[in-house]
Amino acid sequence: MLTIFVSGKESIKFLKGIVKLAPLETLNIIVDTSDVYNFYGIRIFPDLINVFSLLNNRLDEKNFGIKDDSSYIVNMLREIDPDFELDEHLIGDRFLLTHLYFNKSLKEDIPLSRIISDYSKKKGFKCKIIPVSDDPINVKVFAGEEVYEYHDYASFDDEITFREIIFENFEKSKGTSLAVETILHAEVVLIPKVSPISGQSFLKIKEIQESLKKTRGHVVAISPVSEAKKDPKFVKALLLLNFEPSALGIAQAFEGLVDTFIIDISDEKMKNDIEDLGMEVFALETDLETEENQLNLVESVLKVTTLSIPALTGYKYKVKKTARKIKTGLKKLIKSEEKEPEEKREELLEEENSEGEVRKKK
Repeated sequence: MLTIFVSGKESIKFLKGIVKLAPLETLNIIVDTSDVYNFYGIRIFPDLINVFSLLNNRLDEKNFGIKDDSSYIVNMLREIDPDFELDEHLIGDRFLLTHLYFNKSLKEDIPLSRIISDYSKKKGFKCKIIPVSDDPINVKVFAGEEVYEYHDYASFDDEITFREIIFENFEKSKGTSLAVETILHAEVVLIPKVSPISGQSFLKIKEIQESLKKTRGHVVAISPVSEAKKDPKFVKALLLLNFEPSALGIAQAFEGLVDTFIIDISDEKMKNDIEDLGMEVFALETDLETEENQLNLVESVLKVTTLSIPALTGYKYKVKKTARKIKTGLKKLIKSEEKEPEEKREELLEEENSEGEVRKKK
């Protein structure tokens, strides 16, 4: 089984490639619920809606959200509220009505994870969509002289002065039991290009951090920053979190939790420094602007983790912690299948699992 963290537009782009290549029944999607904001008293979950839209083949590729959504409600609000400034493509009618359904259930004290599970079943989604927490967590940014929702972060002027990143309710919040379970039992866990802020959001929830440490699966993170494409706001956010504003800084945030770290080819000079943190490192082309790039990166990640063998074909093959040894094991597996498939595979699996146990103990 494959577990993937989703937070922000870049991770949605990567998920789009995964959905095209992986059987959905093998997929568990853990969604960030800290990037939330209020709209006329309605709690909005952008990442959840983007995941639903993608699985429904209705993702707005340009603005995200629901493709071809109507905007009657927003247009009416614009007429009657002189302070209304939101563009209509950000909150369409289907977008808003879906959140009305979520909020009605939340007011009835139904856990968010159950709401999302029931909604997914009604929509017929084959994969599991799991909120990272049922608790009301939120990230805010103190910039200039005001405190903003994290949702507004992307629209900030590059020159704005960042003063503090505020993580609300994280100390008291708990990871959902299903999120913890899917991490612990995953064959591969992917953390693709999450922003430095939401990445910290995941890691500040104790149960999520502990499950990443304990999982027997192969944990892979993809750096969201590179020398080729460095967002000034990302740089400021990393500095506020006391991390170097680079792929190395991102890797330091995941030290002790990640087995394989993917960096952009423009950051290849950092490879040795990141490997010193105890991670296997691969330099790849990580741009996700086009569908071709999305598929290429997903395929490359599958190759370096051998995800295409264990998770996508259903073999009970435990992914090893070193890519070189994984490739050697696969060569043995392929050769053995040419002779006595079941007997040789069982022998190899026993060997791989015993080595995996030794690595976990270390």
